[in-house]
Amino acid sequence: MFKIKKNKLATIFSACALFAFYFFASISDFLNITNGLLTWGFRGTAVLLSLTAFFLYFSKHKYFTLSKFEYAVIISLFSFLIMYSFAIFRSIVNYESFSMSEINYVLWLLFICLIPSLIFININVIQFKPFVVVSSVLLLFIVILTPINYYNMLTAGENLNTRIQSYSVNPISYGHSAISLAIISFCAIKEDFHKYSFSIIFLICIFFAFLSGSRGAVLSFFAVLSLYLIINFRVKYLIKAAIILLIGIFISLLLIEHYEVTVFDSFLNVGSKTDLSANIRYQSYEGGLGQFEQHFLFGDHIEERTTGFYPHNILIEVLMSTGLFGFILFFLPLLFITTKALYSLKTQGIQCLVALLFLQFLFGAMFSGSIFANYSLWYMVVALLFSQTAYVKSPHKSLLRLHNE
Repeated sequence: MFKIKKNKLATIFSACALFAFYFFASISDFLNITNGLLTWGFRGTAVLLSLTAFFLYFSKHKYFTLSKFEYAVIISLFSFLIMYSFAIFRSIVNYESFSMSEINYVLWLLFICLIPSLIFININVIQFKPFVVVSSVLLLFIVILTPINYYNMLTAGENLNTRIQSYSVNPISYGHSAISLAIISFCAIKEDFHKYSFSIIFLICIFFAFLSGSRGAVLSFFAVLSLYLIINFRVKYLIKAAIILLIGIFISLLLIEHYEVTVFDSFLNVGSKTDLSANIRYQSYEGGLGQFEQHFLFGDHIEERTTGFYPHNILIEVLMSTGLFGFILFFLPLLFITTKALYSLKTQGIQCLVALLFLQFLFGAMFSGSIFANYSLWYMVVALLFSQTAYVKSPHKSLLRLHNE
């Protein structure tokens, strides 16, 4: 079952672990299943399969080689997680208005983020084309079904919001799902894998990403694409990307104008007094940094006190909740992993795709999400940490080579 190098099972499950939750959420909304049977059933299955794959993997296989520095990175991240868990415990004990949310943070971090991320230790045997196909099918269902569910909500008079969403898929999650599919399509086009079909999917995703009104998702996409084009500067890449993007944006604006959709206002109102979402974020940023200044070394509460929520910026959240020590333990490994991701942009196949997805989720975490809930980012952190390296001896020096399988 887990003779992974010759089997697509790990590839399929990795794609499902990353993208299937909102797939089941979209299906549940479409079928009016409100008890969470599909979504939480998937979560439980993901935990059990991840643990099984992890133990079987280490008992029979070892397809990666880690340097001492990479082990140090893992130790640093593990130390940060212990410190963050202590911050949660401290908040439960000391905070004057205790709620169950602090307990939920622990459960989400452990069972949604960390345990399922173990499957991505198998990153070096994940096959590019099957991963692209499975991921694309899951994400395409989300991209298509969510607007249908949104329309059904509108016709029932249950939702007058102009941003595409459903009961279980909020606009931010929908926007990131569309952008994830756009990035996967971009990699497929680059690899000449059904490039015409994926070009159409790419355009569809750009359109629906704008309709989601998720500025973080759209900005992260343009940032990631710009990084890739800068690192792999080719005139033909630049021309193709510019043409496809211009077509996608033109179609989006044309349809939005024709149907008098006001969702684009969220992009035009950035920084204005009417931009309530951004103003609340600025308030949480300021409050989070204020809590860090008052508890400089070890941090304060895991929530920003004025809004009662996490700050929607992962770096400010780390400073606020774990202080300077926790920030160092988190930031240095993150810097190493980001550097590895940027280097991986020069590779092909699954490594390049993982690097692009990591950068998308990382940029997205600067606008929304939290340490305990940003499972996609944690999965890609593990994938990049364990992406295969080999030290190749030559008569003159040792070279670090990234493998593409």
